[in-house]
Amino acid sequence: MAVSSNAVKKYNEEIDRHYRWNTIGVMIDNAMFSIISLGLSQYTILPLYLNKITESKILIGLIPTVSIVGFAIPQIFIARLLKGKRQKKGYLVGTAAIQRVSILAFLILTMVQTRLHTNLTIALFFLIFAIQNFLAGCWFPMWVDFVGHAIPRNRGMVFGLSTSIGGLISLAGGGLITYLLKTLPYPNAITAAAAIAFIASLISLAAIISWHETVPPESDLIETSVIGSNLFHNIKLNKNFQQYLIWRGMIIGIEMALPFLTISALDRLQVADMQVGIFAIILSISQTVTNVCWGWLGDRIGFLRIVLVSTILGSLGIFIAISAGSLNMFYLVFVCAGAMLSGQQLANINIIYEFSESDHIPTYTAVHQLILSPISGVMPVVGGMIVNTFGYGILYWVATILGLSGTLGMSIMVKSPLKTIYKDAQEVHTN
Repeated sequence: MAVSSNAVKKYNEEIDRHYRWNTIGVMIDNAMFSIISLGLSQYTILPLYLNKITESKILIGLIPTVSIVGFAIPQIFIARLLKGKRQKKGYLVGTAAIQRVSILAFLILTMVQTRLHTNLTIALFFLIFAIQNFLAGCWFPMWVDFVGHAIPRNRGMVFGLSTSIGGLISLAGGGLITYLLKTLPYPNAITAAAAIAFIASLISLAAIISWHETVPPESDLIETSVIGSNLFHNIKLNKNFQQYLIWRGMIIGIEMALPFLTISALDRLQVADMQVGIFAIILSISQTVTNVCWGWLGDRIGFLRIVLVSTILGSLGIFIAISAGSLNMFYLVFVCAGAMLSGQQLANINIIYEFSESDHIPTYTAVHQLILSPISGVMPVVGGMIVNTFGYGILYWVATILGLSGTLGMSIMVKSPLKTIYKDAQEVHTN
C-alpha cells in the first residue's frame, strides 16, 4: 500500500515543526549521558570501586563484559517488538524510568555495603549493574529509531555538540570527584560519584518525557510489516555491512586493554587514588574536544572514516601505555583513549543510519549489537587473563596489533556507505 504524497507531506511538516525542540531535548539527554558515564565510568570509577574489595583482575575485567553482554541481549527482541508499531514513545519513557531506579540501587549499595559481607557486595554490584545494562539494551534501539525519525539531518553534529556540552559540564563533576577521592574515605567518594550520575539521569529523564513523537502514516506500518516479515533479509543482502561487522569485530580487540589502563597506572607508578579522578577528567576533556570534530567530520565524510581514524589514535595510546613510566605519558594515553572512544561511540550510532533504510533501523541496530557485543564482552575477560599470566605489557601489545589490523582490513574491504536514510524525505522538502 503506497504512502500518499499528502500523508508524506504532513508527516514531514510535523517533523519540521518539532525538529528544534526534539533536537534540544536529545542534546540535553545526550549531555546528561556524558555526566552519567563520568560518575559510573567503566574505565575509572567502577574499576576502582571493585579494586578496593577484590584482588581479582578477572572480576574487574567483568565490568565491561557485563555491560556489553547485558546491553546486547535484549536488542533483537526489542527490534521484533518495535516492528510494525507506530507509536513507541511510551516504551522509551517506561524503560528509561526503570533504568534510573537501577542507578539509585547502586547508590544505595555504596551507602550500606560496609554492613554487608564482601562477597555479597560484589554479587549485588554485578546484579544491579547487569539489570542497569539490560535496561539500557532495551532502550537503545528505541532511542536510535526515535532519533532517526525525529532528527533526519545533521545528526553527527547534534550528537557531537551535545556530548561536548556534557563533557564540559563533566569537567566540573570530574574536579569534584577528584577532590572527593582525595578527601573522603572509601566508599564515600564512590557514593558521591553515583549521586552525581543519578541526578544527571533524572534531568535526562525529564528531557526524554518532553520529546515529541511524530507518528508515521499508517501505510508505513503495513509496508514495513510486509518487508520485515523476514527480519534479517535486508541484512543478508547487504554484503558491505557484513564486511563492516567482520572488521569492526577485530577492532574491538583493542578494548581488552581499556579497563586496565587506570589500574596499571596506579600499580606501575604507585600514585594516590585521586589520580583516578584526574584520569577521568582527561578522558572527559579528550572526548569533549573530539566529539564536535568527529560529529562535524562524520556528517561530511561518513562515519566509516571516523571509525578508522579514531581507532588509529586509540592504538597509538595503547602502544604508548606499553612503556609509559610517568604520569605525563599516562595522561597522553587517556587523551588518545578519549579520542578513540568518542569517535567510535558516535560512529556506532550514526553508521547505522548510513547503512540502513528508515524501516530497518531497529533491526540493523540489534544485529550490530548482537554480533559485536559478545566480542566486546569477551575481550576484557581475555585481557584480565593475559594480565594475570603475562602482565600489562603483553596485553597492550596484543590490543595494539588487533586494533591496527582491523583498521587496515576495514579500510581495504569496506566501502563507505555515506548516504542518508532520509534522502527521499529530504527530497520531498526541496521539491
